[in-house]
Amino acid sequence: MNVYIDCGAHIGKTVYEYLKAHDVDSCYAIEPSLTCLQDPMWRKTNTEFDVNIIDSAAWVFNGEVDFFMNPKRPCGQSATILDGKTTGDVDYSDCVAVPCFDFSQWLIDEFDKSDNVTLKMDIEGAEYDVLAKMHSDGSLGMIDKLIIEFHKDKFVYEMPHDELLEVLNGYDFCMEVATH
Repeated sequence: MNVYIDCGAHIGKTVYEYLKAHDVDSCYAIEPSLTCLQDPMWRKTNTEFDVNIIDSAAWVFNGEVDFFMNPKRPCGQSATILDGKTTGDVDYSDCVAVPCFDFSQWLIDEFDKSDNVTLKMDIEGAEYDVLAKMHSDGSLGMIDKLIIEFHKDKFVYEMPHDELLEVLNGYDFCMEVATH
C-alpha cells in the first residue's frame, strides 16, 4: 500500500500537489490549526482526493499541547507547539490548547513495514522531538521516503541538528531536506 502522510499540512497545498503527482492508496493530513483546515484549498483537495484529515498535532504523547501563533499571519504560518521560537513573531502570551497524539505509536499501530510510506514533515521545530522518539520506538524504520523541513536555528533542542542528521542517515530511506 502506498501511503502519504503530511505532518503540518497547513492549508492542504502540499497534500494536493503530492496527490496530483503520485499514485497513493491512502493519504493522511495532520494539521492542528482549525483556521488552516477551513481554507478553500481543502475543499478543492477533498473534492478530487480522499484525504484522512487528523486535526491534531503530531507529537510524542497523547493529550493536549499549547499551540502558539503569530496573530498577524493567516492560517497559522509560523505557529508551533514549542515554547521559545526565535523567529516568526509568535505570540507566547496567547495560546490555544490543541489535541496531540503520539505520532510514532500511531505509525506502529496503523501501518506495517510492507507499506510504502512517504512522510512529509514541516512542524515548526517539533520535528526534532518527534523524529527522536520515532528512532527510539523503531517507527522511523517504517518510513520509505522522508521529506523534511528542519527549523534548525529557531529553538534549542535536546538532540542537536547534526546528531539527528547522523541518526537519520543511518536509515535506509530516501530523504529530501530543507532547512528554514
